[in-house]
Amino acid sequence: MSDEEDLLLARVLLIGRVKTDPQGTRHSDYLIEGDPDELAARRALVRQLRSGLPLDIQLRGHLADLFDPDAPAWEPRKIRIRHRSSGRRSDYVRDTQIASHVHAEMTGGKSYEDAIASAAVKSGLSEEMVKKIWGKYREVRSLLEERDNDPLPQ
Repeated sequence: MSDEEDLLLARVLLIGRVKTDPQGTRHSDYLIEGDPDELAARRALVRQLRSGLPLDIQLRGHLADLFDPDAPAWEPRKIRIRHRSSGRRSDYVRDTQIASHVHAEMTGGKSYEDAIASAAVKSGLSEEMVKKIWGKYREVRSLLEERDNDPLPQ
């Protein structure tokens, strides 16, 4: 898609478009969340924001209007920042710290069981929860192991 097409789609996403009904009356029309057109417009906006090029002044203004807590009453739309999933969420900062602790304990010579027990005491979580967290951090563990095996000084 061209930059101009992306810009147009991004604007439609942020401020909608004007549609005319059969009687000739104009109405605001907004993309429907999750609809393929809306997803394409989101991707277009992302490309605009990540392009490294200066951001179109109108697009910048539309974005500011959506985030502005003091926007005028005539501005019909706003941005809501919320979690991507509902329900109980993982605390990635805590979990990464726990996985790093377990790794450091094992690297320092402690057994798996002792490292898990140490992390459970330090974090205030059960050993079962620490084991689940440790299991989820396989990728982090492999990165830590690569770092530890790197012959270059840190």
